[in-house]
Amino acid sequence: MPQIIFILLLLSAKIFAQEIILKGYIVDEGKNPVKNAIVELIQGDLKNSKISDSLGFFNFKIKSGKVKISVKHLSFKQFDKELNVHSDTLIFIQLSTWFIKFNEITVTATRYQANTAEISNLVEVINSKTIEKTSPISFSDVLKNATSIYIRDYGGTPAVLKTISLRGTGSEHTVFLLNGMRFSSYQNGVLDLSLIPVDIIERVEIIHSNLSSLYGADAIGGVVNVITKKEEETVKVNLGFGSFGLRKFNAGISSSFKNLSYLSSFSKIYGSGDFNYKYKLADKYITLKRRNAYFNISNMYLNISYQNFSISAFYTRSNRGIPAQVTKFDPISTAWQFDEDFNLSLKKVKTFPSFVLKVSVRKRERPPLNATSDQ
Repeated sequence: MPQIIFILLLLSAKIFAQEIILKGYIVDEGKNPVKNAIVELIQGDLKNSKISDSLGFFNFKIKSGKVKISVKHLSFKQFDKELNVHSDTLIFIQLSTWFIKFNEITVTATRYQANTAEISNLVEVINSKTIEKTSPISFSDVLKNATSIYIRDYGGTPAVLKTISLRGTGSEHTVFLLNGMRFSSYQNGVLDLSLIPVDIIERVEIIHSNLSSLYGADAIGGVVNVITKKEEETVKVNLGFGSFGLRKFNAGISSSFKNLSYLSSFSKIYGSGDFNYKYKLADKYITLKRRNAYFNISNMYLNISYQNFSISAFYTRSNRGIPAQVTKFDPISTAWQFDEDFNLSLKKVKTFPSFVLKVSVRKRERPPLNATSDQ
């Protein structure tokens, strides 16, 4: 009798320790097989993993009892389930699609909103995080590290004339846009980068291609589109100091109430701009001072949006001294340059059942350049 009991116990232990098969199929919401999914199975201290084949099939050899199964795939949400398995089992696992939402990107290569992957031209986007990391003083600092861009600097101080050369072309061969509307000068096609405040910029879109068919003959080098910041519930005040007597102040406020939102910003940058340099006279070097390089630039920006209507105004006022050539032995100059620019734009968006109509109107007032010199 004891021998019979012992044999029965051995048979029971063998039955419970016997390996069983757990197999299954992985499908998506349309009942299509999901291949290359990582299937992980945990039973006690044992952990095993496999990858589903082209039919979404997988199988494991396990012991009877509780198991935890997990399925992972980049395109789907993770699946987790705990099962009680005591015999060969076939299961079906349906995965849910995992959507990744990216921020909207508006490019200018086609004059309508499109994703960069849909554009045949080289599109480079400088976002707000990149701009904050570089801590730029002027707009030229934002662009100088971009692809195929050379900044022509006429003096070295933060507020002197700075122009762009895109893909080796002249400054007049690159079109600048502000929120999709032309911002370059209609007289000579050149934009002074030192006059654009960086505090209102959300991102910069650069199209490295000849777009003359869309923007005219001056778009041989490409197009640079400046997108301003959107309305947020925030109040910001920034102060900055630097070389050449640089002082910088910026204040901004933005908010929203029901369907009405607004953003306003004021910035001011000024300084003496003077510095000492070495000048070779015969066989000796003498120290001279660069004078009359002062700068005083103020910018104001306002944007008001109500439902599908928006109005924005941008005003720039600049007063800068023009120093004499550094090659002169006694570089004295009293010349100065005054610039004033005002931009007003209105935009209305109307949605119809089959299409969206956008109407934009822009008014620009730019008084003639004022300068005087007694040289």
